[in-house]
Amino acid sequence: MTPAEITPAGRVAAAIAEVRRAALAEFGWTHVELVATDGGDGRVRLRGAVAARGLLERVRRACDGVAELDTAEVGVLTTGRFAAVPPAGMTLQRHASGPLATELDGGDGPVEVLAEHDDAVLVRAADGTVGWTRDPLGAAVDPPRLPARTEADLAALERAWPAWIDAPYRLGGTRPHGVDCSGLVQRLLGAAGLRMPRHSSDQLAVGPHPGVGRDAGDVVAIWSADEAPCHVGLVVAGDRVVQASRSRSRVVVEPIAEFVATARRVAHVPLRAVLALQRDAAGEHDLLAVLRGRPA
Repeated sequence: MTPAEITPAGRVAAAIAEVRRAALAEFGWTHVELVATDGGDGRVRLRGAVAARGLLERVRRACDGVAELDTAEVGVLTTGRFAAVPPAGMTLQRHASGPLATELDGGDGPVEVLAEHDDAVLVRAADGTVGWTRDPLGAAVDPPRLPARTEADLAALERAWPAWIDAPYRLGGTRPHGVDCSGLVQRLLGAAGLRMPRHSSDQLAVGPHPGVGRDAGDVVAIWSADEAPCHVGLVVAGDRVVQASRSRSRVVVEPIAEFVATARRVAHVPLRAVLALQRDAAGEHDLLAVLRGRPA
């Protein structure tokens, strides 16, 4: 170990370098540009930016037991370059040749263009999802501004959900030819005029409450042996839940009691919390950044 690495900041810098190397090996490209300095209060202060919030989580895990981190001055890579999503939509992958991250339709744009590598482009969607695409981008546009919403169109939700029944389950999917649990919740709330984060853990973070939600538009999350952790469904009229079930390989609707019957833990996000997020995000362009910036 060199003398510089003996200090807490030096050990953190070495951990950051290892995270950067691992990300390069996994993705072929990364952006982990962080400077570590001793704060004088026992913590190590980080300044700089990462390509996606998940990389900062990797840094935190790598530094667990090494030093307490102050990440208040760490941002997420931004370029200010936005492009429309073509009417045909686009697919985003977790890395350039990796699994599906999400699917965007024309109305989901625009996206922020973050980087280019080989023949793929790294973009950030308005819901905060970061992924690589080889699909053509639309024209350059101004930064988007999320609309203000004060109510949900529950009648539109009730019209929308029956068309999804029996759609195949597909991890990362958001379309009727294949959809996962959080993608379905996002699309159905979108039909009601509401924006939601893409992933179930972020959806739950919108306003987690213990127990079961029973009002139309409430998001219900369960942890059970049958489904992935933090599996989500959406309450619709008639005390039922619509869900994209991995164990049944398709979208189904069932009574709430059956949805939670085998769960060892149940939580929900009431519709009023989803509406509160819409108010907080009005005028912004990154829904996930708004969610992560809210007080705990």
